[in-house]
Amino acid sequence: SEDRSIFTIIPLEKRSNKVYIEANATYLTSANGEVGVTGFRAYGQVWTLVDYGFESFSLKNNHGQYLSVHDTSVCLTDKPDKNTIFPITIQTDKW
Repeated sequence: SEDRSIFTIIPLEKRSNKVYIEANATYLTSANGEVGVTGFRAYGQVWTLVDYGFESFSLKNNHGQYLSVHDTSVCLTDKPDKNTIFPITIQTDKW
């Protein structure tokens, strides 16, 4: 099975916390924020990188919903305690 934790985050401009996500992801978010089983379509949507320090972050969409990733599903939540905090290593030369 594919590793769903691997994706690339691309800032809209250098040092920006507004990002696009590139992933070989099998998750789709529809325009109204509902998540379909076919996948999570990161591209085309601008996400806000919420930095927790210590190279960890979460992702928030323009409706204020956080990305919440589980073993078998992905959903959006407006509850910060339910969001997924991802480990990240920022490639500062590219950021």
